[in-house]
Formats: sequence, C-alpha cells, structure tokens
Amino acid sequence: MLLLRAELPYPLTASLDPRYRRTDDALGWDELCTDLRAVRMPGDHVSMIDPPHVTTLAARLAAALHLVRAERGGPDHAPQIWRHPR
Repeated sequence: MLLLRAELPYPLTASLDPRYRRTDDALGWDELCTDLRAVRMPGDHVSMIDPPHVTTLAARLAAALHLVRAERGGPDHAPQIWRHPR
C-alpha cells in the first residue's frame, strides 16, 4: 500500500481540528495497514495535486508502479510521466 502524504498540513483543517497536526509519516494508517509505504509530497493536502507539485506526485507514483511491476515480473519499462505544460 502506498500513501502519498503531503509535507505540510492543510491550514484550515489543522486549525480546526488538532488531530490533523500529526507529524508521523503514516498519519496513523500504519495501524490499519502493516504493508504501508509512506512517501512525502511537496505542498499541502490540496496543493500537492496542483502545479508545480503534481509533477512530483506523478513521478513518484509512476516510480512506485514501476517497482511493483518489476517485483511481480511485469513489463520492464518505465511508464510515461505526464508533464504539466508551462
């Protein structure tokens, strides 16, 4: 299981509820999933899916998928990575 975790807390939720101020990489998900890999993404919960951070998210997700394919004996080629037009 892969958790793409924002480096920064989302300002509104963090100010409204202290449970969102967690600093552990897994944010508590490791209690429910023992096979968890947490990867920090630049930005907050919302900005990590917007430019320029979405390019990093896409690259890290593609790398994780490539690793899974390699471990399972799948195609030996890197997936295409979408790049946001600037």
